[in-house]
Amino acid sequence: MKKISTLLASFVLIFALITGCSQSSNNNSNTDKNTNTNQSENTLTKETPLEVLKKAVEVSKNVKGYKYTSKKSQNSEQTSETGEEQYNPQIAHFKTADGIEYYYDKQNIYKSTDGKTWEKSANSSGNVLLTNGFLKLANQLVTAMGDKDTIDGVTLKKESDTYIITVDKKVYKDPDLSAEEFAAIKKLASVAKSELTFDAKTFEIKKYTFELTGEENGEKFNRTQEVELSSYSTPITIPDNVKNS
Repeated sequence: MKKISTLLASFVLIFALITGCSQSSNNNSNTDKNTNTNQSENTLTKETPLEVLKKAVEVSKNVKGYKYTSKKSQNSEQTSETGEEQYNPQIAHFKTADGIEYYYDKQNIYKSTDGKTWEKSANSSGNVLLTNGFLKLANQLVTAMGDKDTIDGVTLKKESDTYIITVDKKVYKDPDLSAEEFAAIKKLASVAKSELTFDAKTFEIKKYTFELTGEENGEKFNRTQEVELSSYSTPITIPDNVKNS
């Protein structure tokens, strides 16, 4: 059986990049508002996981990038970062909680600890985007469902003005995992899940979360990540003084 460090490394493939390492007051108006709210509630609760995911994928095709805030926790260690990313060309710009600033493109990584001097290194993996992990998962689920409204391990609930798709990764096998890795997750993890939260009206992504908790050989492990997102369209340019570092 692979050690838990390998399991964590494999399972976190769900993320594309580990970067840190974005009224009226009259009675008639109130009546109309309540009626519209009730109608909206009734319409929303009829949606299926497949319909929500299809609409979300379609909406995402028009998004140029995302602003995000990412919070990670592994056992007692916690990190966070805020930034923005664009899809074409792929560029990421973010800062960690301890003040380290990064730019990523397909070829290079630029890092600064003081905002003045920059270190340049090769982006050997070619990975740039943190925020495309949710889209990858959504597309995987749509493909897996085919013409079914849902599949085992995937549930939908509505909270206020959002839809939440929960994926039990002990039931749904991520295509990126081998049979051995999937078996290890089912055996060792007490909780292994991802959640996608969408705006119930626009179907834009709002939050993407991940949790892996369990125990191996008496050693407990817990890894979580929460990424809050909003669409972002301002072009990102890596400054010349950064590129020439």
